[in-house]
Amino acid sequence: MADIAQMDSPQQLTIPMGIPTIYFNGIGVGIGAVDISVVLNHNQMPITELKIPYPVAKTLAKALAGSIENYERMTGQTVVGAQELGQKFESASSAAVLNAAKGKV
Repeated sequence: MADIAQMDSPQQLTIPMGIPTIYFNGIGVGIGAVDISVVLNHNQMPITELKIPYPVAKTLAKALAGSIENYERMTGQTVVGAQELGQKFESASSAAVLNAAKGKV
């Protein structure tokens, strides 16, 4: 497992052979008295749940934020969050429906 210094650097993480890889494109988050539950979704279907103690969740949040900041700095592109992206698609879809209703395509 990488330490915090490794996670904050733009280098690739070395992943041990044989551990499962899970792809997800959505999340649900719930809080409890001693940990946070994160449900990972694939195409809106739950695939697994993570139970994360608060200190580890905070460390994970900082590591993810730092990695995204590094990516944005290296690429010059801003990463859009899923909620913001969904709102943009919804706005674009609404505009397309209005234009179609007015006979504009």
